[in-house]
Amino acid sequence: MGDYRTDDVEREFATKELKMLSECLSMGGDRKSWLIFAASLNHGDEIIKAAESMGVTCRFIRGDTPAQQRDKWIQEFKRGEIRALVNYGVLTTGFDAPNIDFIALMRSTKSRILFEQMLSLIHI
Repeated sequence: MGDYRTDDVEREFATKELKMLSECLSMGGDRKSWLIFAASLNHGDEIIKAAESMGVTCRFIRGDTPAQQRDKWIQEFKRGEIRALVNYGVLTTGFDAPNIDFIALMRSTKSRILFEQMLSLIHI
């Protein structure tokens, strides 16, 4: 389908969550609202564990997250009650959160369109 295989990307990023989140804290420590793109569902789960171990309030929104729960977390994120939202293949087209001031692409893509969609979520 013109992109990397999920299992290959997951393998590449596996076990690097703590290092990547440490870099996020170093580079975006003063940033309030992070949007993190995970490489897979398993990778998103690992990012959540790593973030919580570092004291970063974080929720993982995925395709099977119930709509009511998703809406609740997004509203909490927009109000600044959650510092980071992790997502896998969900928060791209049509997602608008003007408070986003830091995006972490913890995944790879060959798709220019997807890459642009992910980056377009930050309001300059």
